[in-house]
Amino acid sequence: CGVCHGPGAKSGGVIKDLRHMPAGMHLVFEDIVLGGILKDRGMVSFADNLDQQDVTDIHQYVIQQAHVLREKEKYH
Repeated sequence: CGVCHGPGAKSGGVIKDLRHMPAGMHLVFEDIVLGGILKDRGMVSFADNLDQQDVTDIHQYVIQQAHVLREKEKYH
């Protein structure tokens, strides 16, 4: 994930910063990562490399990074 989306889910600007995902994207996160529903936008399916638990773990990590960002923004 970090190759395109950056370390800590923080994008370098070209690819979307996953920490700012809208609520609707969270609802279809598995469909994006495993199902490839955004393949026309360059986000291919990773079903050959990841399973549902991997995607759940990744999604939880992204959510955690979003919380860290919000906490930082509170104090700046």
